[in-house]
Amino acid sequence: MTVALTTGSPSAFAADVFASDISGNAIAGSVTIVVTSNQGTATVSADTTARFVGFIATAAGEIIQNVTFKATQPVTGVIWPSVDNVYVGAAGFCRLDMDGDNLLSASKEGLVLLRSMLGMSGAAVVNGTGITLAQWNATRTNLNTHCGANLVP
Repeated sequence: MTVALTTGSPSAFAADVFASDISGNAIAGSVTIVVTSNQGTATVSADTTARFVGFIATAAGEIIQNVTFKATQPVTGVIWPSVDNVYVGAAGFCRLDMDGDNLLSASKEGLVLLRSMLGMSGAAVVNGTGITLAQWNATRTNLNTHCGANLVP
């Protein structure tokens, strides 16, 4: 069974996934979930009678295109992949990298975050770290918007 996401730019998908019998009753079994985006695929297996599974795009601009569910068939009998309580959305990205090098450094990003959490503000937060005040302000806005933080300028 494949769910095609054809409108908008979904970057998050979640649902209760389980194996079922012909009547739709949850039974023990395995369901493989394959999420295809414009940047590749991710696969996970749900080995239970009911499991909430979620995927969030990990790169900026990544869009989930479809989600395929396939039940692993037992030696005897037949099981079906079943999906309930589906959620599709656009997730914001919580990024800690402040200088664009795709690395997190204790002496750069870590020190800036620590100083901010200790109540420092402005240039005092970034002095000596190699992070500019403009980079910190952009990251702080992202952390406040997408990560549940409440960091002051």
